[in-house]
Amino acid sequence: MEINRGHLWGDIQLLTVALIWGLGYVAAKIGLQDGAEPFFLMALRFSTAVVSIFPIFIIHSIKTKKRMQLSTLRNGILLGMLNFLEFFFQTIGLRYTTISNNAVLIGVNVIIVPFLVFLLTKRKVKPKSILAAFFTLIGIGILSLNEEFAMNNGDLLSLVAAVMLAFHITITGIVAKDDSSVDLVLLQMMTGAILSVISTFVFKEVHAVTAASMLVILYLGIFCTMLAFLLQTIGQRHAHATQAAMILSTESLFGPIFAILILGEALGPRLVIGGAIIFAAIFLSEYEFKSSNKSKE
Repeated sequence: MEINRGHLWGDIQLLTVALIWGLGYVAAKIGLQDGAEPFFLMALRFSTAVVSIFPIFIIHSIKTKKRMQLSTLRNGILLGMLNFLEFFFQTIGLRYTTISNNAVLIGVNVIIVPFLVFLLTKRKVKPKSILAAFFTLIGIGILSLNEEFAMNNGDLLSLVAAVMLAFHITITGIVAKDDSSVDLVLLQMMTGAILSVISTFVFKEVHAVTAASMLVILYLGIFCTMLAFLLQTIGQRHAHATQAAMILSTESLFGPIFAILILGEALGPRLVIGGAIIFAAIFLSEYEFKSSNKSKE
């Protein structure tokens, strides 16, 4: 069986994004612990991303000699708004829960994506996706619900972030094949920066930047935002949205690993059992995608 080099390269790019995002959980947590407020942290993160992507945009524009299409402008702003909301709920969620819970719960987006693909493109949701969603709910319950069957605010916000990320991945998969990757990423970063800066002043979240938070901001802006979303957009040219979501969801594995290694987070039984069930559901969903692909060949 011949390997599709385009798909393989796309998968490698998406896996790189997941690795970068996994370390990003630790960076964001350090920034919050250093005293940075969420909107302020996001404003600097997106602004750094805009500055770092702009030279690439100029070179790309000169090289291709193409003007930005109106559809690209619309799609980029929409993705930027989803991006802003996902980072907002993720960052706020990190204030009230552990990195491990935050990362694992955001990984639930991979179960949501097939249903969004159905809503937006009318592709049918297959039985294994429904079964995977059921097991995911069980895993979420074990991971997040306390003795009173209530979920803390951080875990709930992390799930909202998962929904926003699922929308972002689904729509990126639809528009990435037709729109310029560089244009889309620049527009996303600019939209996120504008919304974050406005929110910072509205909620008066100005904070002194320390050396530690500056390193965090540079990593979040250049690597976790600009580079990661550029690689994601390019990678999704070759991958179905469900497959892309599966690969990107491995950030939920990298996040806890980095949290344990760098910040010394505890590996409790609820995280192990609930996380294992969620990961099993994710792989169940992905197995369905691969098997359906083989049937088409």
